[in-house]
Amino acid sequence: MFNIEECVAYISSQTAKTIEYRIESKMKDLPITRVQYLALHHLKTHKDLTQKDLVSHMNLKEASVARLLDRMEEQDLVKRCVSLNDRRVHTIAISVKGDYLETHVNILMEQFEKCATQGISEEELEIYFAVMTKILENIKDY
Repeated sequence: MFNIEECVAYISSQTAKTIEYRIESKMKDLPITRVQYLALHHLKTHKDLTQKDLVSHMNLKEASVARLLDRMEEQDLVKRCVSLNDRRVHTIAISVKGDYLETHVNILMEQFEKCATQGISEEELEIYFAVMTKILENIKDY
């Protein structure tokens, strides 16, 4: 008989929701959200991203990323810049304020990662990442 509590989708969803909730509670006094941090992190890690690139990296809908970037631009976290190679394309640049906040939240994320992975060996983490990557690949076109 099918047991939902032993289902990959159920346990993955419960884990992801708990992680999101815990991170958001640690960020509650900061002027950015968890999703804004993720966008800033991608922008800092991968230079010269377009809005379309950010959609791909964050696995969000284009409209959601457009609204996210609008809010972030209003908060002076990012700036849209005309591409030097193609004037029709806009790249997203992280601002000094955005860079500072991304660096600050990275410290919180490193602390969270240590907490989340305590008591888990490197080998177990490698297996976890390999299994989760396979699951993502298996369901990509489902």
